[in-house]
Amino acid sequence: MAGYTNELEAVLNRAEPLARVFESAGHRFFLVGGVVRDYFLGRFGAGQDLDATTDARPDAIRALVAEMADDVWSQGERFGTIGCVIAGQSYEITTHRAESYVPASRKPSVVFGDDIVVDLARRDFTVNAMAIDMADRSLVDPFGGEADLAAGVLRTPLAPEVSLSEDPLRMLRAARFCACCALSPGLELVAAMTAERDRLEIVSAERIRDELQKLLLLDDPTAGLRLIDVTGIGQNVPVVGVLLPSFSESVEPAVSGSAGGADSESAEVESAGGAGGAGGAGGESAEVEPAVRDPAGVEPAGVEPADSEFAGVESAEVESAGGAGGAGGAGGAGGESVGVEPAVRDPAGVEPAEVESAGGAPVGSWESAAGSLRALPADAAMRWAALLSSLGVDSADQVDAVDLRALKFSGELARAVSWLLREAPELLAGDLAALADRRLRELARSSPAGRTAEDLLTFVAGLRSGGGLAVDDVAVVSAQLADLREREPDLDDPAPFFSGLGVAKMLGVEPGPELGEAMDWLVDLRAAEGPLDAADAAARLRDWWAERAVE
Repeated sequence: MAGYTNELEAVLNRAEPLARVFESAGHRFFLVGGVVRDYFLGRFGAGQDLDATTDARPDAIRALVAEMADDVWSQGERFGTIGCVIAGQSYEITTHRAESYVPASRKPSVVFGDDIVVDLARRDFTVNAMAIDMADRSLVDPFGGEADLAAGVLRTPLAPEVSLSEDPLRMLRAARFCACCALSPGLELVAAMTAERDRLEIVSAERIRDELQKLLLLDDPTAGLRLIDVTGIGQNVPVVGVLLPSFSESVEPAVSGSAGGADSESAEVESAGGAGGAGGAGGESAEVEPAVRDPAGVEPAGVEPADSEFAGVESAEVESAGGAGGAGGAGGAGGESVGVEPAVRDPAGVEPAEVESAGGAPVGSWESAAGSLRALPADAAMRWAALLSSLGVDSADQVDAVDLRALKFSGELARAVSWLLREAPELLAGDLAALADRRLRELARSSPAGRTAEDLLTFVAGLRSGGGLAVDDVAVVSAQLADLREREPDLDDPAPFFSGLGVAKMLGVEPGPELGEAMDWLVDLRAAEGPLDAADAAARLRDWWAERAVE
């Protein structure tokens, strides 16, 4: 297809030798997903990783890339994906497939196929269901992804009830794509997210954590946070959900138009994934007809391979489905259409939902964190802490009550988030310019590994800025902290005046509670007065010990 930019042409040229290897072995080879989407968004990065799809089976993919690749990884082989690096370019190559999640199960049922259109139909959104056929460089866009990007609409290739039920993580992905790609969700998508939100309970905490973190780390996640609020899917997020009021009590979404249009596009046919209604994972299969069928009877839907995390999955049913193939599609050149009907209206007839929270972003809503998130650096601990703070975690007792292990945080991340939430409330309410050196020493000493008191001040400034509060005193105390750090290079981990054995000998005590009390007193002395010479510290310690004995 003519008309690609020089940057994309350079990528296609780089992938050409790999594509020729597959074609010489009788297989089709397509670049797919993010590289195509980002090209149409005008933000294509020449160095980004490339996703590809092919009708070759995983063992054939591994064999074909072996001679060319500098490195090959096959952790996802049983799900159809082989990764490799060739001449510095990373690829993830996946066999055409269709997969679905069985109700109440996290295990995907994977079906391999031969049809690119069937493969694209099972992807999450139309904007990700585009491919470039490396045989002639034509665009394969059977579901109108390019038009949806131009119109600013987020839709699913299949009926949204089917797509969301088969991989409920797509609800959170919808929030992220609305925010990162400036898209508005279609009416049917909003209605389906609201109805299917209980299905998130079958998704692993690790996948939910990673998807949410991608949203939180965006420059401006506002649109995604708003969509989470109005659909109520935040109720089903571990840790976070318990902090929210019940969805029935929360602000109802104001959505333009009616979501009832999906009824005209469904028939009484069970979806492959057993799409539940509002009743959630345990409900009966929804009677919706997938818009695309593999000629062999495969109903395509499922998880986009590049964003799926199958670590820990015990088993999957892998079958070979020899559906009749063909690149085809609305945008393709040189191939015949396979006669596939999109699952939702033509993009020209899709009315995007105007998702708004009535009365703005209420306190305690996800969207109420948006201002702080925009003001903070793209730091995972700070962004998570800002979200939890906006949901009401603003005291030491509440921090203790929040079990971050439920979101499978690493120990380092959990310690950093807890520290920020524990120390920030005092600083948010006080005049930072009045902080004494002693308090700055205490804050520096309390910082977990990899963190500094400067991080805490940055976090406080972000929360204040997001809430429309003054931050002038943050600059003042930051200068004070910088001066203190210059005078006391060991501020974060101050060296003790004496060893425990030295203190025991000095005071004539045995190891035990009394020695521990003396060591704690020395730590407090260090925080209050900073470095002291050994003679002065010893004299102060003996004076304290004598006074203690009198008391």
